[in-house]
Amino acid sequence: MIAYVVIAPLFGAVAQKLPRRSLLDILRACVVAALITIMTFDVLFLMNGFAFVLSAAFVLSVTLPARTDGSLGEPFWTRVTKGARIYLKTPRLRGLLALSMAVSSAGAMQIVNTNMKDGRPRTPPPHPQTFTQNP
Repeated sequence: MIAYVVIAPLFGAVAQKLPRRSLLDILRACVVAALITIMTFDVLFLMNGFAFVLSAAFVLSVTLPARTDGSLGEPFWTRVTKGARIYLKTPRLRGLLALSMAVSSAGAMQIVNTNMKDGRPRTPPPHPQTFTQNP
């Protein structure tokens, strides 16, 4: 949030040459890296929480305009599933969904295979400091 309000206007000339989103992502990471060097993690965590609450307050303060389209006459379930139906009717998006499912399945298999042993959760190894040396 701070990056959008403070940093973007300061670097307006540079922001026009690069895509704004990517520039702000880079600047945000630089600001956080600089703040970590002078603040503790707890302070940064509290600042992040405060920024989240402030962002939520801004979202709640927005008034939405009244609907003017004719979708009010459609049944509720039709309105709820409209986006998914449009997504599934588009061939390129169906392929993307299939690819995402394949990647997610591979990731899930990796998580299960590394955290399960004989059908039970794998116990973590003991902490290195708990090992004792035999005399």
